[in-house]
This record gives sequence, structure tokens and C-alpha cells, in this order.
Amino acid sequence: AVQDLRKQEELALDERITLWVDGDGDVERLAPYLDGLAADVLADDIRREAVPQGSSAVEVALNDGSVRIDMQRVDG
Repeated sequence: AVQDLRKQEELALDERITLWVDGDGDVERLAPYLDGLAADVLADDIRREAVPQGSSAVEVALNDGSVRIDMQRVDG
């Protein structure tokens, strides 16, 4: 889902990103996996908070819930 969003946002696979993950209690279930996810998708930061207003966030279904994800290119 993250790489699909990266394509949608027209970000190259090697560009560094900030990733937002929002989904009430569902985000906490993902916590053990977020460091690995950050390394896999080149995220300098994963923010466990509401996605920015007006973003192009996508909903990702989990086994018994869902999260919303969004990303932004890291400048510099």
C-alpha cells in the first residue's frame, strides 16, 4: 500500500519520505513492525497521528480494522 501511494504521489522509489499512519487503536497493533516498515520504504519518520488535512491518504484494511496512510517527500 505504501509503494502504491508513492506511485500515486509520483515519488521515486529512492526518495526519502515522512509517513503518517492513523487508525485509532489499530496503529498500536502495528507498532512492532513500524521500524522495519520505515527501513523498507525509506521513511525518515513515521508519525502515528492524523494524516494532514487535504491529503491524498489511502485506507488500508487490516484483519479486523483499518488504518489511513499518507506520505510526504522529505526535502533536503
